[in-house]
Amino acid sequence: MDGWQTQPRTGTQFTGALAGNETKRWFTFNWPATWHIIWTIMPVTPRPGSPQISWAVQIERANAEYATYWITVRNLTPDQLTFEGRYAVLSRY
Repeated sequence: MDGWQTQPRTGTQFTGALAGNETKRWFTFNWPATWHIIWTIMPVTPRPGSPQISWAVQIERANAEYATYWITVRNLTPDQLTFEGRYAVLSRY
């Protein structure tokens, strides 16, 4: 991706599943450290009435040029669910 970015670049990096009340951690690596990225988690399994997921993002500076993102996802329900790990690159510089 060369050139100026005029709008966010978005996508789904991974899909995961959690048992009821389970917490797990995923990682995704080799992201340029100069990029400004937001990570979100979106449930795929519908369950109206209350929140389903919480998440936290931690960042490892793997080397001078790249970062690894560690994403901890917690299922807030007693039911199994599937979710998407989504990203938005806001800026590359």
